[in-house]
Amino acid sequence: MFRACPRPQGEEHGTLRTHIAGNREDSQFATTARFIEIRSLDFRKCMLILIRNAARAYTYVMRFHVIIAASLLFALASFGQTHADVLYLHNGGKIEGELLNPDESPREKYIMRLDEGAEVTFKVELVKKCVPLSPEQKLYKKYLPKMPDSAAGNWKMANWCKKKGLRKERQFHAEETVRHDPDHELARRLLGYKRVDGKWTTTEEFNKERGYVFYDGKWRMPQEAALLKSRREHELAVKGWFRKIKLWRGWLGNPKRNAEALREFAAIEDPLASKAVVMGLKRESNIEAQAIFIDILGRLNTVAGADELMQFVTSDCDEEIRYRCLERLEDSIGRDKAIDYFIKRLKDKNNAIIYRAGIGLTQLTADRAVRPLIDALVSSQTVAIDNKPPGGISTSFGGQTNGAPGGTGGIGFSAGGGATTEQRLVKNETVLDALVKTTQGPNFQYDQDAWLEWYIEQSTPLVVDLRRGP
Repeated sequence: MFRACPRPQGEEHGTLRTHIAGNREDSQFATTARFIEIRSLDFRKCMLILIRNAARAYTYVMRFHVIIAASLLFALASFGQTHADVLYLHNGGKIEGELLNPDESPREKYIMRLDEGAEVTFKVELVKKCVPLSPEQKLYKKYLPKMPDSAAGNWKMANWCKKKGLRKERQFHAEETVRHDPDHELARRLLGYKRVDGKWTTTEEFNKERGYVFYDGKWRMPQEAALLKSRREHELAVKGWFRKIKLWRGWLGNPKRNAEALREFAAIEDPLASKAVVMGLKRESNIEAQAIFIDILGRLNTVAGADELMQFVTSDCDEEIRYRCLERLEDSIGRDKAIDYFIKRLKDKNNAIIYRAGIGLTQLTADRAVRPLIDALVSSQTVAIDNKPPGGISTSFGGQTNGAPGGTGGIGFSAGGGATTEQRLVKNETVLDALVKTTQGPNFQYDQDAWLEWYIEQSTPLVVDLRRGP
């Protein structure tokens, strides 16, 4: 640290005493102290001597480079000159000067000379990067002292900076032009001002006065900005859940992390995690992991989660997983939507889908499903059968479906040895189960005509003639 002592009374010249102290963090180093007395009436020269001495003292306190670097930055701040090279330090500091050893290889240190001639050395581990000034910036440094400090001088320099591509310097000199001449129109417009009601105002000031806020590159009404911000935060939160779900899924099965993963999954309560969990369930093939994701979706109780559960019921999944999905749908926000989905799937051409839809409607009963269930008691299924010898025509009648539940027979046709298909009627057992459970009445088995007669009778309102007889 640099500590400046007050000037002693009665001395003829000013005195600057600086204490460069070491740190006591390393027990192998004793506290290092040097006192430098500088007698001068010119404080600027005192500071130059101070820097040179600090550079020499640096070798004594190598392990305390952060303190020294910070002190040098404090000392250099008083000069404000433009230099040829810039050192960016790891602690966030910046040193400007002329690099005296640009070709050193391998790099061990950086030796910088300031405009006043002082030399400062930095170990390579202190420096993040060294950026030399461009030829245009060096020319700017050369011409700047010759520029008149006036509105005309600054505006001329601003135009020169524009030609050389020095945007920051151009901005600075435009501001200086306005400082000297507040009504300089070209400089005002360059800085983003426009004249409104006889006053110069910036776009920012103009919009703020009218209640606008700047968000995502545009001036917007506060309500719109708030909505966009909310959407952005929502998107970031959803992306965060995707990362977490992927990470925790990777821990499952790992002896060291499995228990932690289970705790993290069990603690999920944020509905914004639903999309990530749905995606995890879609991609999952492990039954235990599927069960974890299904439980989470049931707990979160979101529309997206319910949609995935009802689709999983009709998928080719494990029977235990199918019933687990239905249990979570029982009291979910998507129960009615799931019932409509299963009713629609009763018309599927794939008998396996009809079978699973029947399971769904057995678990989630609804009166509106009665008529569709009656229509789906027996369905037609296209079955491929073995090819016949080439050159002949054959037909087949009746017979059981090959492995399909409830086959009642059908008719097939083939010619010339091509592929043979057969239309067969299939009794859908799960559909009957759902129908019996929903109606809680007589069981007509697979007799659709009997079921329809009963359904019409139940649906027809009772007509009572209340008129009195003669």
